[in-house]
Amino acid sequence: MVLLNRLLKEHDDSAEVHFFLGELYRLRGEKDDCENACSEYQKALELGGPLPEIYRSLGVVYLRMGKAKEACDSFEEYLKVNPDASDRQIIESYINRLR
Repeated sequence: MVLLNRLLKEHDDSAEVHFFLGELYRLRGEKDDCENACSEYQKALELGGPLPEIYRSLGVVYLRMGKAKEACDSFEEYLKVNPDASDRQIIESYINRLR
């Protein structure tokens, strides 16, 4: 967390730094971390050029938050920008379950 915050001070316009900060929040799972992860992912998307995995991560966070439509939309976007995803079958199973 400390390293990412330092990087963020120097590179606030870096989509990758915001993405990885979102990943930290998503994986840590403390109070308000889902909301913080979403916020960081959205900043990364606004800055452009994000990794395709950002959509998968957003889907997971939305799923934890009980936001099925947003999760489904994010998972579908992930498969759209990453059609050869190695986890395609798993993501498709999430989408089918959410519909």
